[in-house]
Amino acid sequence: MKKRWIFVFLVFFFFSQNTYAGDLFPLFLPKTGDKNLDSILVKINDKAKSDINFFVKSMSTLGNVHEASLRILLDREKFAPGDVYMALRLSMLSGKPLDFVAAQYKANRGQGWGVMAKKLGIKPGSRAFHELKNEAKSRTGGSKGKGKSNKGGKPDKGKGKGKNK
Repeated sequence: MKKRWIFVFLVFFFFSQNTYAGDLFPLFLPKTGDKNLDSILVKINDKAKSDINFFVKSMSTLGNVHEASLRILLDREKFAPGDVYMALRLSMLSGKPLDFVAAQYKANRGQGWGVMAKKLGIKPGSRAFHELKNEAKSRTGGSKGKGKSNKGGKPDKGKGKGKNK
């Protein structure tokens, strides 16, 4: 009998740990199809979890939406902060309402944000996609500038075969 309870406890523990990342928010796996954007979104998600009230206020300001709408996604719909960010940004870029984007994502959650973006007309490599990446990068403190910097802070000349100016 004891072994059965231990087994039940371990199964419950295993599934609870995989569903939730040890806290109030679900495990966040963005699946955009772009590894760089995925890592940026994970950083946004982690930063948001440290001060969820600031995150909600800043997203409300960014998207000109009520904080209550964002809280519903977080609390009732169990979206991770990174998912809320993506739903809001895709809503803004596509011109579709936030609740429409969130409902579409929820219905097709397993496909990831990359598929969702394509369905909304935001193709990889497009101007809108680059805008999405740049805005996300700015949220993590990443630079929007082009070119690499060396130790002196000046742009690196690189070693490519590009055109000379």
